[in-house]
Amino acid sequence: MVFLPNFKLTIAYDGTNFAGFQKQKNTPQTIQGILEEKLHKILKEPVKVIGAGRTDAGVHALGQVVNFSASWKAPVDKIPEILNNALPTSIRVLEAEIVPDDFHARYSALKKEYRYYLYYGPPSPFYERYAWALPQKLDRERVAKALEYLIGTHNFSGFGATGSSGKNPVKTMFEASYREDGFLGYFTFVADSFLYKMARILTGTLVEIGLNGYPERVKEILTTGNKKLAGKTAPAHGLFLVKVFY
Repeated sequence: MVFLPNFKLTIAYDGTNFAGFQKQKNTPQTIQGILEEKLHKILKEPVKVIGAGRTDAGVHALGQVVNFSASWKAPVDKIPEILNNALPTSIRVLEAEIVPDDFHARYSALKKEYRYYLYYGPPSPFYERYAWALPQKLDRERVAKALEYLIGTHNFSGFGATGSSGKNPVKTMFEASYREDGFLGYFTFVADSFLYKMARILTGTLVEIGLNGYPERVKEILTTGNKKLAGKTAPAHGLFLVKVFY
């Protein structure tokens, strides 16, 4: 049996024009699909790419992690340059390294960090591409109180979209914070894993609380698991997968 080296890549991408990370039938515009296509062309062999997070259509990444096994003879420090020359500029390889055979981008991950951006400034074709434009700033006191309820280990089923069924809804939230910088505000969520659209539903709920709601609503959702109490799902374009921890 031939043992192929296991390559780990850290990548960033603008998810605007992609149908998400995961490869889909009849949809060539996925991050996984394009990575596999370019690797196939370079290596002249099929390659299966595994991603740490299966980001949805329109969601971006600053630090997505993928791994794949292949008989690539190129020096590992040259791999980012080789791949970036082949990939569209909306996908960039930041780092490459060889990792142990048992490393799995998804299952070896200990926690993930997502950040969701809000924009409070004048109309802008740039900011509004990567942040959810809101008519007014959030009430930071109400938001801070709501965020406190999220810290710790809870059943987050009330914050999971349809499609989360069958997955363990119990997650540990290590950080849930909100900060502002000029016209921008952003939520940071760090957890051991996330349910389908969980970060966006959390954001939508917190925005409603920050605009005109009560913080205890978060506690009610965690206690009852009632999805109807949650806010609307925030738009995809404001969400970034920032980092994966191993």
